[in-house]
Amino acid sequence: QSGHYGRGPGSDKVDSETTQPHCFVTKTYSSPAFCDQCGSLLYGLFNQGKECSVCEMKVHHHCEKNTPMLCGIDHTEKRGRMEIDISMSKDSASAGTLHVKIRQGKNLIPMDANGYSDPYVKVKLIPDPEQVSKQKTSVIKKSLNPVWDEQFNIHGISLKDDKRILLEVWDWDRASRNDFMGCMSFSIQEDVIPGGVSGWYKLLPELEGQAYNVPCADQDIANLEQQMQGNKISKRKPPDHQARTRRGI
Repeated sequence: QSGHYGRGPGSDKVDSETTQPHCFVTKTYSSPAFCDQCGSLLYGLFNQGKECSVCEMKVHHHCEKNTPMLCGIDHTEKRGRMEIDISMSKDSASAGTLHVKIRQGKNLIPMDANGYSDPYVKVKLIPDPEQVSKQKTSVIKKSLNPVWDEQFNIHGISLKDDKRILLEVWDWDRASRNDFMGCMSFSIQEDVIPGGVSGWYKLLPELEGQAYNVPCADQDIANLEQQMQGNKISKRKPPDHQARTRRGI
């Protein structure tokens, strides 16, 4: 049940309003190149694969049919995305409780031979050598778009420690070792305490995900629209003290 099946995230299910076909042309590479769809080497001496003339995505000839039509949109979102909510409540002047809501994933990598994965999420603080903060969601069988809707509370978080909350997605395997699928992390001091974290974020490779996070492009747009809407409301409705001043109260 382990090992990649040679299909990229979302190749079986892509929203119609976000599709954009690639313009693949056969190409010969003079130096080693790798398929952006399955990750393996483009082998051979001539015409090893195809490359999109627009976004420069490289694929095997046999991988072209499984490549999501996301040309020019965001083909860097190779591991899929996850929707989460993270906030902190203060228990005292020096400590608090971390609240982590794992909502859902989308376009995850198919890790099994049936074209699906059995994903679950690990939640933990880093560094945490003894892994006392480690928790995990339930396993969603045969899904690339799992919905967990599970919440975790981690108590006794120091408000001064510069730790990160790490979220890892894994593929559960019955007969072999579980497979890593992607991760992301957030700084308690810089991301969570100031205003919390909410929305869709890209799943990243292990080293990158342990160090930072990348919000999805449409999430940035949604946040901007929300801020703009808030500015419009504030302009239409002045504070009460200003209204009273104009009325001479």
